[in-house]
Amino acid sequence: MSSGKLLSTDRLKIGYEKKEVLSNLNLNIGSGDVICLMGPNGSGKSTLLKTFVGLLKPIEGEVKILGKNLNDLEPKDLSKLVSVVLTERGNISGLTVEDIVRLGRFPHTNMWGKLEEKDRRIIKECIELLNLENLKSELATELSDGQLQKVFIARALAQDAPLIVLDEPTTFLDISNKMELMAILDRISKARNKALLFSSHDWELALEMCPKVWLIDSSGSIVAGTPEEFLYTGVIQKMFMHERFYLDNNNGRFCELKDRNKHLKFKCDNAVVAKWVDHALSKIGYKIEKESDLSIVFFENKFRIEGGAEFKSLSDLLDYLKLR
Repeated sequence: MSSGKLLSTDRLKIGYEKKEVLSNLNLNIGSGDVICLMGPNGSGKSTLLKTFVGLLKPIEGEVKILGKNLNDLEPKDLSKLVSVVLTERGNISGLTVEDIVRLGRFPHTNMWGKLEEKDRRIIKECIELLNLENLKSELATELSDGQLQKVFIARALAQDAPLIVLDEPTTFLDISNKMELMAILDRISKARNKALLFSSHDWELALEMCPKVWLIDSSGSIVAGTPEEFLYTGVIQKMFMHERFYLDNNNGRFCELKDRNKHLKFKCDNAVVAKWVDHALSKIGYKIEKESDLSIVFFENKFRIEGGAEFKSLSDLLDYLKLR
């Protein structure tokens, strides 16, 4: 639950060298908020995030963090309020994992950059939070893209700012690591009352993990709400409408409109199996009907055509059906 206004914008217009990307933005982020920023490619997600962290100046309007105008803050003061993970990596040659995470503490050190006991404890905690203990002495250039992404997120956490901004943080991660990372970030937000703002193209991840979403629409404005209400009001369907795809309101997934001009009858007592068999059949043009000359039974983890062949796996059955 959010408490207190951390970041706010007033009639904000953003872009590059007078080229407007988004305008008339009146947004608020509260302490403890977890917000996913979504929109089509080129809609302005990265531009907005870069404006919030001071890398781009607003064309018009203002951004305030804890009541202070972003333009009035010195870089070191701003870095104590906002930490950022962008898609650009910078020069990491010769740096170990621990070296990069240490960089997050520099806004809090003295003029010589000396690390105190508190700094070392925070660095250790952040490395452990992202499950990087076994890699802390490894050169960053030797890591996979997914591992390196977690290192930069650990650095942002070590910065200990009240607002963490992340541009596509799950891009290089597999499914399990995406869920793990989002669970870690959510836990940190709740335990330490930090706000998280991150961009993503992953609608299903936002639906599963995010209580708030900012959607950039075709008019260049931002609609704020929950992913669930965007589903039942039809907002998300309209935004990503496509002649070949639709959004299934029952599960929130985008699905392809398939030509299912072949039919079969399928007998199965397991509703979960029946659901996913139907899903697999749709990919090869089959639809399950109550009556059909072709009848398939699922029994004892095998598929059997009534009066015909038996198949040990769904893959084998599909291969057979594709030849009919």
